[in-house]
This record gives sequence, C-alpha cells and structure tokens, in this order.
Amino acid sequence: MDNMQIADMLALGDLTGIDPDLLTEEESAALPKPAGEAGFGENLAERLDESVLLRIGQDVLDGFESDETSRADWRLREKLGMRLLGISENPDKPPAFEGGSTAVFPGLIEAIIQFQARAMAELWPPEGPAKAVSEGVQLRPDVERQAKRVAEYLNWLMGERMPGGYQQPDRMLFRLPLSGACFKKVYFCPKSKCVVSRFVPAEDLLVPYGSSDLDSAPRISHVIRYSGTDLARLMEDGVYREIDIDTIADSEKTDLQPELDSVSGTKPASTRLDDTEPRDVIEQSVYLDIDGEPKRAPYLVTALKDSGEVLSIYRDWREDDAEPTRRQRFVDYNFLPGLDGFYGLGVLHVLGRLAESQSGNLRALLDAAHLANVKGGFRSADVRLPRTAIDKSGALRVVPGDWQPVDATSEELQKLFVTIPYGEPSQTLFNLLQWLDEVMRRIAGTTSELVGESTKNVPVGTTLARIEQGLRVQTQIQIRCHQSMQRELARDLEDHCRDAS
Repeated sequence: MDNMQIADMLALGDLTGIDPDLLTEEESAALPKPAGEAGFGENLAERLDESVLLRIGQDVLDGFESDETSRADWRLREKLGMRLLGISENPDKPPAFEGGSTAVFPGLIEAIIQFQARAMAELWPPEGPAKAVSEGVQLRPDVERQAKRVAEYLNWLMGERMPGGYQQPDRMLFRLPLSGACFKKVYFCPKSKCVVSRFVPAEDLLVPYGSSDLDSAPRISHVIRYSGTDLARLMEDGVYREIDIDTIADSEKTDLQPELDSVSGTKPASTRLDDTEPRDVIEQSVYLDIDGEPKRAPYLVTALKDSGEVLSIYRDWREDDAEPTRRQRFVDYNFLPGLDGFYGLGVLHVLGRLAESQSGNLRALLDAAHLANVKGGFRSADVRLPRTAIDKSGALRVVPGDWQPVDATSEELQKLFVTIPYGEPSQTLFNLLQWLDEVMRRIAGTTSELVGESTKNVPVGTTLARIEQGLRVQTQIQIRCHQSMQRELARDLEDHCRDAS
C-alpha cells in the first residue's frame, strides 16, 4: 500500500487495512480516535462514574472548608486592616460617645500609597517589565539580539496583547503591603486566546495549615467567581461538563466582602434580573487516585462551592513528564517574609497596633476639641425655657447668633446653669501623635523627606547617603518583588506560551 492509497483512504474515511506503522505523524494525527478515547487534555469528569465524581467533589469541599477554618483569625485581621485604612465606612471601633469622632489616622494608607507608587515604577519601567540577559555564554551579537527579541516579545505580550497586563500588577501592588501576600495566576485563557496573568488576592487562595510554600502544599484551592453567562459559555466550549445553570446558588458574601463593598460604595441588587449574578466555584489542585491513571497523581478539579458538584477534572501535569509533577500556575509575592506559615507579613502586621494607637490618639484630640467648643452641663428644672430652645428630648438647643427670652435675671441664670469644665485638647497628646507618626514613617520607610533635615550647607555626599538610607527598606521589598516577577516571566510564561503554541 503506497502513500497515495493511504491518502485516498483517509480522505474517504475508510480506515480498514491501514497499518498504523506505515503512517506519518501528520497522518496519525489525522486519524479519528476510537469512541471513548480522548487526548491527554480531556475532561475526565465526562467519563467517570457519578459515584466517583460525588466522592471527589465532597473531598474538595471538605478540604476547602478545613483550610478556610484554619485561617479564620487571618481573615479577621484582614477585615480590621481594611477599616484601619480609613477608606471604609465601617469604623474599627464605636465612638467614645454619641456624636464622637470615628476618624482614622492615615498612616497605613500613606505607607501603602507610597509603596505602590515606587514599586510600580520600579517593576514596570517605560520600556516594559521584561529584560532578557544571556548568561553562561561569551558575548555574541546573535545571542544578544535573540535576548533582545525575547524581552521585546514579552513586553509586547504583557503591555499590548495580554488583557489587563498593566492593570493586574497595579492592583496587586496596592493590596500587597496590606495583606503581606498576594498571588499572580498565569495561564492560557481560551476566551482571550492568549496567556494571561491575573491578580489573585490572598483571601481567594487557600492551602492546608502548616504549608510553607506552593510547591510543597498538598492541595491548592482557588475560589473563582463566574457570572452565569460566563459559566454557560465555558460549558458550551467544552471546558466544563454540562449542568443546569439555574440550580447553582448565587455567590455567598464572605466576612470580607462587606468591607470591600463599603470601600467601593456598592452592594448586590435585591432583585435578580438576568444571568450576571456571580457563582462561586473551587478550582483545586489535589493529588488523587483514579482508576487507570497514575497513583497519587496531581489533578485540577473544579467543583461548585455550594454543592460540590464536579465540573471538570484535568490532569495537572505535562504529557511529556517522566513522572507526574504538579504544574505551578501561581506565583507568590511577599511584602515581608512571615515568621511561620504560608502568608507573608504586611504593614498591617508590623504597624497595625501602632495605627490603632494613632487613631485612638487622634480621636481623643478631636473629641476634646468638640467638647470644649460645644459645651454642655446641668440646668435647674425650675428655669422656664421657651419651646423654640428645647428639642423633643427636652434638651436645651440654642442656635448660634440667636437670643432666646427667659423668665429669669442674669444673676439667676448663673445659678440655674452649671457648665462641665471640659479641658482643651492636650498638647501632650498632640506631641505623642507626632512622635508616633515619626516612628511609623521610620519603620515603613515612607517618609517624604528622605534627606533628613533640610539645610543649605549639607554636602552632596551626605545628601546622597541619606537618600540611600531612606530608601533601603523599600529597596529590600522591591528585590523580593523582582524575584517573584522573574519567576512569573521566566518559568510560568515560558511554560504556558508553549501550551498556547
């Protein structure tokens, strides 16, 4: 049988008598696969028994709930941190009295804004975030040109082709100093037909208690929120298996969501008009034993958060791996290394108590000024006041510039009213507030005056040394961010670009 006969049989769909060993790679790929047989990237949930899917889905839910419970205190601290920024309508503490101050000292938000502005300028210069360096070879013009082409391609990919290429790291660097840890998820998006790098806040990524890093974590859970429309499209494209969209419950609000809604000034609608309401799914990378598959191999399981119904199960390793090795889709960014555990430390952990003291001090000063200006005290029940000067509760309310007539002489009024001797705002409290602010600036490295006390006769060398000393804290944090971005560009983007090709 010659090649012409094989080509004719392939064109006619007649496969009988064809020896697979005689086919080229292109011809073998053109052969239709037998029924029930799919490629390496198939959705295993389409062919597994329903009882197996039920067990896997329940295991995903149990693991997720266990991991969520183990970090309950972390979520409470994150909630407090959002309130200490001063941009939430919810106060961190109730006022000292009715009408008292709930002001928040802006030390934390200033530290975050300063870091975000400096870090973004450092990590994303005008020419782009990528820079290729040829190592281990002699200086050759062709290698240097190739390295330049690689850097230019990555800069074009992240700056022009990739959806949200600039906005995603911009959002991540604003959240990083507060939470202490953030993540970027790098993967090939079938909808955009492009590699994407998405910001994942720490509250949406969970690992078991005791995990120290992503590589050694026994499971990694990512909470994803889809609208009903997007979920239906993914099912139509074959990414997820078909289920009834109407049976999926809407996304549940976590304890952090009300704080985020308070900052943005939004809230969910009371009525459901269309299919845009978010639904929560759990995408979990976990080791499983599946019949006919390698033992204790990593799989990427996607299940509904409300019911545990499995949408997809994909092999979470590469087809050419000698042994199944989990693919890493996440890159971790840490503000400061943690003492123990998985998440890093942020300005909330380092300066949170100090920020609470500053806010308490500021409120004491404002309350003292308020009480000193709007005086109150006691009045005798014998004095007869006009109705226009008394509110519904019976309290005396006098409008500034208004003179109310009373049936009493001036001497009698002095005896009928006693003013509480509220003191003026304390100068000691004000000095303490200034001292605490200086301490916070030194720790956070966000002082606006990096050169110290400004004088006319300071030598240039001394000025440069002061600037270098003032930026030292920021520089160390930016080095950690550079290393994370290097992993994002060199490891993850390279791997997923291979998938896209």
